[in-house]
Amino acid sequence: MKQAQVHSLLKKQLMRVASSTATEPLSKLVDLVNTVYEDNDRDRLRTERSMTLMIDELSEARAHRRDVREHPAGRHDD
Repeated sequence: MKQAQVHSLLKKQLMRVASSTATEPLSKLVDLVNTVYEDNDRDRLRTERSMTLMIDELSEARAHRRDVREHPAGRHDD
């Protein structure tokens, strides 16, 4: 069975733990990995928020364009 290649970030984290003077290298590794998970969660939430804002802006623009088409300037339906 072929062994999976180690992700570059995990490799860096393992190198940090190996060169660390921490008395509990596993604890240090868990801290590093946890920090990456938290950073990724924060980035994902930021991306989701940006996408929601873009969708809202596009919906507003589409509604405005529809209103302009249905009620052109100068036309009165009195």
